[in-house]
Amino acid sequence: GRVKEYYFRLSEIIRGYLGELYAFDALESTTPELLHALRTRSTPGLPMDALRDFANESDFVRYAKQEPGPDECKTALELAYRIVHATHAAMSAPKPPGGPNASA
Repeated sequence: GRVKEYYFRLSEIIRGYLGELYAFDALESTTPELLHALRTRSTPGLPMDALRDFANESDFVRYAKQEPGPDECKTALELAYRIVHATHAAMSAPKPPGGPNASA
């Protein structure tokens, strides 16, 4: 029954995580600024289309009084887990040999 609060908190958690991970102030960014900042960085594994959809839906819930049901709330939470798992896996993947600091 507290969908607006749920989306606000989940959005803040996701934004805070992305801001820390990609080194920018995601919490103070508008949705277009957030998406632009992410597009200008290397974000392997980040499900950008799903994140964009969530960010837009979250704005409608928080500011336009849209009322998603339990299934949409569950999907949003699953996206948060997906973002963490996908980005963590991409960041911790072994780097291929022969990069710029490889010795000959």
